[in-house]
Amino acid sequence: MSEDIKREQAYWSTDVAKNLNVGESTLRKYCLALENENYQFIRGSNNSRAFTDKDIIVLRRFKHLVHQERITLKEAATIVINEFGTTDRTTGVTEEQIDKRIYENDYITREQGNEILERLEKQEQFNKSLLEQLEKQQKYIEESIIKRDQQLLESIREVQETKKLIAAAAETVEKENEQKNNKKWWQKIFK
Repeated sequence: MSEDIKREQAYWSTDVAKNLNVGESTLRKYCLALENENYQFIRGSNNSRAFTDKDIIVLRRFKHLVHQERITLKEAATIVINEFGTTDRTTGVTEEQIDKRIYENDYITREQGNEILERLEKQEQFNKSLLEQLEKQQKYIEESIIKRDQQLLESIREVQETKKLIAAAAETVEKENEQKNNKKWWQKIFK
């Protein structure tokens, strides 16, 4: 096997059909039309097709020609072969080799996934501590507002009590003055 093929990721028919948004039977028709024009796909141990990224590009172009340009399968295959050429693949790839490649690619993805999960956990911890700080701050603000309100109410009560005392004292002084004035008036009459 050449070094390039070893590094390519391979996909199964089901995955490619979903990727191209066509049925598996339609994908088979496309592949047969291309193979009739000497295009070679990778074959697994049970003669099933495996597709590389280049094959998917070829098939996507083929689909465009058939569906958008309304060209026959044979004509589309000829055009695609002229554009992309045939592939020179001399050996097949076993399912085990493809599964290994997929696993290796999944391993990289898992490694990246683990890194992402680690970052998410750190972010969640940061968010949690931030929420705790916000809750503490909110509690402090609420307690401060309640304390301020209580102090204001106490001050208002003290001012009201002071005003009552002043009013009572003024009333008492006024009564005393009236009593003095009343005595003087009575005294003036009886003199």
